[in-house]
Amino acid sequence: MALHKRFSLNNQKITIATQLQFLHVLQRMLSKGLTLIQSLDAMKYYAELEYTSSQILKCLEAGQHLDEAMDEAGFHHSIISYLFVVREKSNISERIEQCHQLFQQHVHYMRKFQQTVRYPLILLFIFSGLLFFIYARVIPSFQQLMFGELPMLLQAVIFLSSWLGYSIIVLIIAFSFGAVIWIFLRNNISLETKMTLYSRIPLYRSYIKRQTSFHFAALYSSLLQTGMPMKELLHYMSRQTKLPIISYYAKQMQLEYFRGRSVQGLLTTMDFLDKHLTDILSSNMDAANLAKDLAIYAEISIDTMYQRLQKRIVYIQPVFFSIIGAFIIFIYISLMSPMFELMNTM
Repeated sequence: MALHKRFSLNNQKITIATQLQFLHVLQRMLSKGLTLIQSLDAMKYYAELEYTSSQILKCLEAGQHLDEAMDEAGFHHSIISYLFVVREKSNISERIEQCHQLFQQHVHYMRKFQQTVRYPLILLFIFSGLLFFIYARVIPSFQQLMFGELPMLLQAVIFLSSWLGYSIIVLIIAFSFGAVIWIFLRNNISLETKMTLYSRIPLYRSYIKRQTSFHFAALYSSLLQTGMPMKELLHYMSRQTKLPIISYYAKQMQLEYFRGRSVQGLLTTMDFLDKHLTDILSSNMDAANLAKDLAIYAEISIDTMYQRLQKRIVYIQPVFFSIIGAFIIFIYISLMSPMFELMNTM
């Protein structure tokens, strides 16, 4: 299901399957010793990759970076973010291989999530429709036969089901309304306001924190390995626009360095950086060891994030099936309770 999802391209569509194939073929070409330009030129012989590789090749010849060219071609934002983060690494083959592995892992978990929730959602809609039909058609008929009186148990079930149904409807409407407002206003909202909103959404806050920590560590490590001075490094991080939260934090750190202060106290106020990451950044170690520790942290953090996602996916089906089980009980009580009551009155 996820492999058929499409993303907008300037004049055509590009599927996730095509993106995976592109990264795989590009990595294979690079591993054979071809340059990036030679690899993209050779990929024109793949019919499904011809247009994409030609477009990226034109962008590179125009002086753009690989992440910028792939962004213009319509690749997934996670690919663009990772390639930007490791832009300064000299080994292009290693960059593409890691990017392919991460995106393949991302697609795997998205497919697994979709497969996990697909059938429970279908059953949930079916039983919801059945329950609505019973309350709209069957229960009124029983009520007429019993001269308007319904058993207390059935009244309680109807009240509980109605309360649950209306609560779900209100949540859906509120979520849809909020999503529409966010789509129209997000470009006019300041980054500080967005960060405040993110911090108030528990699950999304955790996701943003892990993503920001991973990208911060990977970018910082990549720049340190180039031998870039600290002031220039922070200036580069603050000027980039792909990762706005990291840019915001880099500007704050840059100001502290200009004032001659230590950034240790500032790091503790950065809510979207993991404590383990801030501890590493606060340690007084040389650039080589710091780059190594940050690279290790980035690798561990992305693995941990996907492991936690895997655990949460495992809990989804039991929750959905528990809800469906409750619907079945409601339906059973709704049908059997008035029948028993009617039999007792005969």
